[in-house]
Amino acid sequence: SRGELYNDPLAEKMLNGEIMKIWESIAANADWLCEGCGEGCEDPVLYGINRKLAPAVLARAIWWEQELRRELKMGTRQILLLGAGLDSLPYRQTGEMEKAKYYEVDMPEMIAYKELQLKKEKITIPENVYRVGADLAGNWIEPLLWQSPFAPEERSLTVMLGVAYYLPQRVLDRLLAQLADITPRGSTLLFDCQLAGFGESGGTDTRQRELAAAAGEEMTDGMSMVELALILERHGYLIYEDMDETQIEERFYREYNEKNPPYAIHPMPHTAMILAVRY
Repeated sequence: SRGELYNDPLAEKMLNGEIMKIWESIAANADWLCEGCGEGCEDPVLYGINRKLAPAVLARAIWWEQELRRELKMGTRQILLLGAGLDSLPYRQTGEMEKAKYYEVDMPEMIAYKELQLKKEKITIPENVYRVGADLAGNWIEPLLWQSPFAPEERSLTVMLGVAYYLPQRVLDRLLAQLADITPRGSTLLFDCQLAGFGESGGTDTRQRELAAAAGEEMTDGMSMVELALILERHGYLIYEDMDETQIEERFYREYNEKNPPYAIHPMPHTAMILAVRY
């Protein structure tokens, strides 16, 4: 058995309106996806997804669910998702998760689309989940405070996955300043980002940048870890954990890769996952 790395029972429902587009994209890029599929590879589609598509999202999905459990055990009761997208975790609540409140912030059109999908697929919307439509590059604090019971004095876990890739340094700097204004000491920030050299390897990072550009979105240049640490420290955050591509693979993919060499998953080059804490 190839084993299962992650199971999201709501993913197909949340993506129901996009499934056909996804398969059309896979078909259109079949040559690129299956490139390198050699001896022992009986499933070219799985190979392509694991090598070219899954690395961008799989590890961070596993990671934030693990970190959420840890934070809940530590007594954190306020979860802020910036750029929440179609993330389904707040809608798959365990008994422990029900003790917290979840605040999803994203562009108004994304919030509206997500609400449509939830209703269309008859997915229960828990009373402890609040959705706020706002642009993270602008003033998102006021809508958050006006439209939800978010409490700036309460220790929070902030999750920002797949977002920093698209933020120019000045915008990221401003966002961190805004976040620091509404999260007290001891609050945690989880995010993934690109590092210096991202998009230049000719591998999955380069292709990811090209795919984003084709979709009308621009990925920005990465920073060194030192530059990133200085920006975070300027706003009162210290890095407690930073995983580069080697550490990400060891933590999340090693066991699967050992069992499934033809379908091994490798993180994108020049990427990192960061856990930082307000001090």
